[in-house]
Amino acid sequence: MPRIDDFVVVLSPDGEELQKVSIADALIDSPYARLLTRVVWYTKDDYLHTNAIQVLEADDAAALPLGPVVKAGQVLLSFREIDTIALLDLDEERIVWALRGPWLAQHDPDILEDGTILMFDNLGNFLDADGSDAEGKGGRSRIIAFDPSTTEIVWQYAGTAEEPFESDVRASQERLANGNTLITEETGGRVIEVTPEGEIVWEFVNPVRAEGRGEDGGDLIPIVSFAQRIDPASLDAGFIAR
Repeated sequence: MPRIDDFVVVLSPDGEELQKVSIADALIDSPYARLLTRVVWYTKDDYLHTNAIQVLEADDAAALPLGPVVKAGQVLLSFREIDTIALLDLDEERIVWALRGPWLAQHDPDILEDGTILMFDNLGNFLDADGSDAEGKGGRSRIIAFDPSTTEIVWQYAGTAEEPFESDVRASQERLANGNTLITEETGGRVIEVTPEGEIVWEFVNPVRAEGRGEDGGDLIPIVSFAQRIDPASLDAGFIAR
C-alpha cells in the first residue's frame, strides 16, 4: 500500500543535499520503535505526519532536563498522528528520545529557557481547571508548557466559554520576551496575545468572510496558520519604507 514517508534533509547554503534521514527508519532503529503501533485507525497513508522541526542550539540542549542523551545539533520533531515529540540525532540517524503525554495531535513544540516545552495541544483539552467537562466551554484546544522529564503541565491557556479557543489542525504559539504568549488560532482565523494569567491583551481576527458558504449555511473564515512577533529594528530600512 502506498504511504507518505517523512525525511529530515540537511542542505548546504547553496541548496546542495548533504544528508537525508528517513524518520521511519530512525524510529525503527531505536528503543522507541513500538510507537509505530500507535498509528491511528483513520490514517491511510500518512503514518507520522511530521509537522515541526527545530534544531537544538547549545542553550536548548543545556536547558532540557533529559541528561546526556541531549546535545546541540539534534532536532526536535513533532509527529501528529502518534501524538509524540522526539529528538533525532543526525550523527547516529536514530531517535534518541521520544515522549507521549497528555496531548493529542500536537503542533509547534518550542524549548523555553527554563527547559520546559511550550506546545499547541490541538485536541487534548478534556477538562476545565475544576475537573468539569471542557467540551463546549473553552473548546478542545489549549496551549501547554510542560516539564519533558515528567510531563507535568506547569502552564496552560485553554480559552473560556466567553472566549472559545479551538483549532483541530495546524496552529502555533510563541513565548514573547515580555512573558506573554502569542497564539495563532488557525480554525478561528485569529491571533491573540495572552498574559501568564490568561488575559487577552491583543487580538486580530481575520476580517475576510465567505458569507453563507459553509455546509450549515454559515460564514466561512479563512484560516491563519502562523504568526510571529517581529522587532521593527530587525527589519531592513528599505522594507519598512515600502
